[in-house]
This record gives sequence, structure tokens and C-alpha cells, in this order.
Amino acid sequence: MPLTPKQERFVAEYLIDLNATQAAIRAGYSAKTASQGAAQLLANIKVQAAVAEGRAKLAEKTELTQQMVIVGLLKEANREGDNTTHGARVSAWGWLGKTMGMFVDRSEVDLRGSIADRLARARKRVPTK
Repeated sequence: MPLTPKQERFVAEYLIDLNATQAAIRAGYSAKTASQGAAQLLANIKVQAAVAEGRAKLAEKTELTQQMVIVGLLKEANREGDNTTHGARVSAWGWLGKTMGMFVDRSEVDLRGSIADRLARARKRVPTK
């Protein structure tokens, strides 16, 4: 089953800046639930494949390699003098750290209580007619 038009739009928007929440909003998903929706979209195997394909096409089109990006970030991280800023250096080091897997984004999930308790609380939140 192919991606829905909304999922295709999410992939296109995500490839612009790799900001999943903003991509979801720009693709037409609710701003209130964009963060959760973006996480679900990125967990979808078909969306993952489309993102990987889009990244590969972009890399081929720009003739940009991972090594070129890392070399450029390292050059910026070590740059000194009048034509640089502290913020640019810190940002470059941060991106290098992410590339090396040093920084992992994490989400907290509260699993306290039984499933029955959580379902009961969820049912209370749902309006009845």
C-alpha cells in the first residue's frame, strides 16, 4: 500500500530541515498533536523507506557525501579568527557529536499503574453523548 498524500507531504517537508514536528505541521497535521504524530510517522516502515529514498536522491543530486559534511563541520568547529562565531563552533561540535551517536533524543513514557487503570483514566477523558 503506497503512502497517503499527507504522508508524502510529510516526507517532502521532513527532508527540508529534518524537523519532524514542524514537517508534520506543514504537511497539515494538527499542531497540538504534531510531535506525537511525527513520531508515529517516522516509525512507519513505508515513511522510513520514503525518507531514505529522498535522502539518497538528494545526496546524489548534490553530490554530497557524509564524509564531506563531517569534514565541513570539523573545519567550522575548529575555525578561529574574525570570520567565525562561538555559536557556530558550538553548533558544529554538537552536530559532530550527533553524527557520532553521542547525543540521543529520548522520550519519557509513564508506565505506572496497570493497563486497566490507564484504560479507565482514558475512558474518563473521552466525552460521552
